[in-house]
Amino acid sequence: MHLDAALDEMTRTLLSQEVQLRQQADTIRRLETLVKGLAETGTGDPGKEPPPPHY
Repeated sequence: MHLDAALDEMTRTLLSQEVQLRQQADTIRRLETLVKGLAETGTGDPGKEPPPPHY
């Protein structure tokens, strides 16, 4: 009985971690897309950026 309970708990933990891992992978994919989009819209060269307003 004790081993069954331990196995059930380990299974629940594993499934929970799998869900978290998938969520984190989705978040990383969204962040990669966002960063790529920002990199494509930027000039890439700080020298080509206009000076900040306080200059």
